Amino acid sequence: MATMTAPSAPPPLHLVLGDEELLVERAVRAVVGAARATDPDVEVRRQATSGLGGFDREDSEELRLALVARLDDTDTETREEAIFALAQLGDDRVDAALRVALDEPETSELIEMAAMAAENRRRPRRPN
Repeated sequence: MATMTAPSAPPPLHLVLGDEELLVERAVRAVVGAARATDPDVEVRRQATSGLGGFDREDSEELRLALVARLDDTDTETREEAIFALAQLGDDRVDAALRVALDEPETSELIEMAAMAAENRRRPRRPN
């Protein structure tokens, strides 16, 4: 007869108060650190890379380097997240990886959006 175990308690919640800019900077550093770490779990790398793409207002070379490192990831979706984020940021280091992704037999919607972002970056802006 199988025994039932009680569900474990959720991890404790930590409330952090402070200046919003410092909290965002701290969050960016944590996500950059997670993305830089080569975790064997594909989902962890994928989510960390996706999270970095959400920090476009907090653009920095450190953030971009973490994304560039994911361009060579063994997981296709992780690479695509990095390509999309770098294209959104207008980083030229994405160009070679984007060309390779566009040459794949099946192109994801994320890569198509990255290509549009890269193309928009190259168009000369009209003066107002």
